[in-house]
Amino acid sequence: MSKETETKKTEAPKADPHVAAAQNPFAAFDPMAMWNAFGNPVATWTAAQTAFQNQMNAAQAAFQNALSALSTISTASSANPMGAWTAAQAQFGKMMADSFVKTQSWSDEYAANESEMVKRAHGAVDTWATLAHDTINYSAQLSAQARKLSFDAARKAGFAGA
Repeated sequence: MSKETETKKTEAPKADPHVAAAQNPFAAFDPMAMWNAFGNPVATWTAAQTAFQNQMNAAQAAFQNALSALSTISTASSANPMGAWTAAQAQFGKMMADSFVKTQSWSDEYAANESEMVKRAHGAVDTWATLAHDTINYSAQLSAQARKLSFDAARKAGFAGA
């Protein structure tokens, strides 16, 4: 291809978002940006798994403590069966109370993560709504420009009434 027939290239490539945005407001749109609204999903998943594992370890430790207490009761039960029953009930009550505390702790942690996720989801929806409004406005501008060009072309072509 010779230099005379080669199309002149623009000085600034349209792929550059700063230059392209001046010509087209959607040229700088990053379709992956909505996923960034939720942060790093792998890190979020890893943190959730670590928190869950910590809660499970704490629950298992509490259960093991309760079992060891029950085993000491069973060895002492031959001397006083009613005392063993009372001690077992107390240990069971303690185990249930500890379980409730651990469950409440996990629930509070989950609620904090959930509120952050909801806040980020609302931000993503707001961004999408802004993009939708901008798209509608841009299409209206393009439509108006197309009508103007059509009438200008008709006038130049000499159509009657144009």
